[in-house]
Amino acid sequence: MPRVDAEALIASGDLDPGRCQIVWNVRDRAVIHPVSQMQVPSLEAVKSVRRIGTYKGAQSRIAMYPVIREGKATMLELESQLERFHALKLSLDPRVSDLLAQPFLMLWRHPRGSVLHVPDLAARRGQEWTVYAVKPDERSSEERVRLMFDFAAEALRCARVGFEVRGSLSKQQRVNLDRLARYRVYDAGLEALVEVAALRRPRTMGGFYGVIRGHLGFGQTLDLPSVGCPSLVGLDAALYALAHGHVGTPDLDQPIRLATPLLWAADQER
Repeated sequence: MPRVDAEALIASGDLDPGRCQIVWNVRDRAVIHPVSQMQVPSLEAVKSVRRIGTYKGAQSRIAMYPVIREGKATMLELESQLERFHALKLSLDPRVSDLLAQPFLMLWRHPRGSVLHVPDLAARRGQEWTVYAVKPDERSSEERVRLMFDFAAEALRCARVGFEVRGSLSKQQRVNLDRLARYRVYDAGLEALVEVAALRRPRTMGGFYGVIRGHLGFGQTLDLPSVGCPSLVGLDAALYALAHGHVGTPDLDQPIRLATPLLWAADQER
């Protein structure tokens, strides 16, 4: 069904959001079930439901992003740099155990045609899944876009799956996320230093650096390092801890400095 007709059908109220079917791509075979009976297949077998940049009218290009858990990387195909930044931001959350891109197709059948919607991202925290629509603020505020998002969110409530809209990010937040992305590869040496700092749980970047400096006997510094500077390995370790979700910081819209506060994931789990 053309997009304009689908939007008119949704707005008319003639289409029940609860009559949605979920379509997964499991090893290139469609697995379909009603949204009220939604079950997530084995994640090792799940593939994106569409190839980025290959569908009719596609304007985006592939942005690859490695999701790293327990030292293993899974590559996601993403539609935009904005999606890549939000995938990175979600992967920094230690509560997120799994992350999918273009996870499934939402399908509504009607005598006048079919209505389709594909979420951008899905993340699992514990046993709960949340689906994300990623759009720049100027697009997500459009009435027709909000209409589709609200309709999809109502359908997913039948499966007790959350739905959130993620929008534009500030330039500083993108800079911070790109900086942290450099530390996403597992490093046994930095991991060991994080374990040293975890015994003291310093509350700032500078405090983290001080713990490692004291442990290794390095001198002091006034600002953050360029990656790989040996005398500033304590700050490399702090950035590594942020990138792997060992610690978090409440405001990525601010530059990461020595005074940047840190929140330890172990404290949040209590």
